Amino acid sequence: MNAPDLRDLSSFPLRLLGRLLALFLLFSGIASCGGGGGSSGPPAVSSNQMVVSLLSTQWNIPTVSVTLCIPGTTTCQTVDNILLDTGSVGLRISHAALSLGLPPVSDGGSEVDECYQFSSGSVFGPVVSADVVLGGEPAVTVDVQVSNASLTPPSSCGTASSVTSGGVNGILGIGYPFTQYDGGLYYLCSSSGCPSQPSCSTTQGSTGTFPCQVANPVFSFPSDNNGILLSLPSLSSEGAPAPVYGTLTFGLNTQSDNSLSGLTIYGISASNSCGSNDSFIEASFTGGASGSCGFLDSGSNGLFFGTGTFKSGSETFTVCNTYWYCPSSSPAPISLTLTGANNTTGTFSLSVIDENNIVNSPNIAWNDLAGPYSASNDSTFDAGLPFFFGRTVAVGYQTESQNPFWAF
Repeated sequence: MNAPDLRDLSSFPLRLLGRLLALFLLFSGIASCGGGGGSSGPPAVSSNQMVVSLLSTQWNIPTVSVTLCIPGTTTCQTVDNILLDTGSVGLRISHAALSLGLPPVSDGGSEVDECYQFSSGSVFGPVVSADVVLGGEPAVTVDVQVSNASLTPPSSCGTASSVTSGGVNGILGIGYPFTQYDGGLYYLCSSSGCPSQPSCSTTQGSTGTFPCQVANPVFSFPSDNNGILLSLPSLSSEGAPAPVYGTLTFGLNTQSDNSLSGLTIYGISASNSCGSNDSFIEASFTGGASGSCGFLDSGSNGLFFGTGTFKSGSETFTVCNTYWYCPSSSPAPISLTLTGANNTTGTFSLSVIDENNIVNSPNIAWNDLAGPYSASNDSTFDAGLPFFFGRTVAVGYQTESQNPFWAF
């Protein structure tokens, strides 16, 4: 199986494109037997939790089920296989997966369409209003983008893609800690088309609302709204077959099941040396350039670092099968050090497996899958889903009483 990587390619909001485009590169299905270490059944969850399930057809793809309802009604649809993404903002559903007639969002009588724009493409589609239900939390009314690659986007948007392929029906972005809004490009469209340039303001209006903004639903919860915890099981270097389950917990220190006790907090600052209003923190890793930066992203299905030919001590990492590292010895060790804005530092021993050794494996969960971050960037470490296995990772949202942070 030549699995495509789902890495993020650049800073928010551009990172999502790498995963979206890679999802179009369908690869052979994974057998449903063999291996060891998979879960016997989904865990029991509380009202502020959701079951996370890894897709059985691709490597390291965490998904959840999301229920959408016509606002104020009990007319609802549950959409399965939504990619759980701590590296983006907002709920995006493929039009092909959505049969519910959700009302379009309008401003001044014109339909609002969004372009979520990336370095080499974009996701375009109408914005609709929905009551969104996550787990047992109360329904919250938020704007949702319905991705539709068949629509013709405005010229300023670029080429349209879709958020779905290979079994993924959408993306739930709940990780960006600074704001609940996604900062996309919004257009006021009519039956004759959309203007060439964005025409709907994403700034707060006189009513105190944002007429054009897709949002992270968690921020709108009446409680349990100050962050999330993602817990995934430990794996051996042999990986694990389907099914593999974890839990997503809403809220931090608001209930007995979301305590931060035992976790180390790594502060996030928009003004740190990594620059930009993003969730990067300072990082160093063996073989990486000085002044490196890192981020944690459940939507990336591997560890991504280096430029394709990478040295770490005596180990040489080269790319095989287009996407993945094949180190000279497998698994090969690599050390990652992260430093938060609060000067907390932690060092983590990771490993990288030779992708040639697992290409025919039936397993779907791996804690040592890795590939290059980009052809020209040797100073960024994308700690994707392999980093999450065996850990509980928290994202603390910025609130009036809380500065943003990672914790694990």
